[in-house]
Amino acid sequence: MSDILEIVKRAALDAVEQNAPAAVMAGKVVSSDPFQIQVEQKLILAKEHLIKLESAGTLSKGMQVLLLRKQGGQKYIILGEVVEI
Repeated sequence: MSDILEIVKRAALDAVEQNAPAAVMAGKVVSSDPFQIQVEQKLILAKEHLIKLESAGTLSKGMQVLLLRKQGGQKYIILGEVVEI
């Protein structure tokens, strides 16, 4: 019985996560040609998955950036470079 309950809980959590309109995440520019950003240990985003705001400026390898994941997770908006203050 507890296995069924865990499956239902997991399905409910997955459904909520799938419908999240957006998520803010940090990434690191790992390559400038071709342009790529690493978001998680195994997730590297290529140029076709990225939208850069003009205000984000020029981004180069090694820069930490702030991203906004659009609903569905297919596109990520680069908000800008993360700098310490």
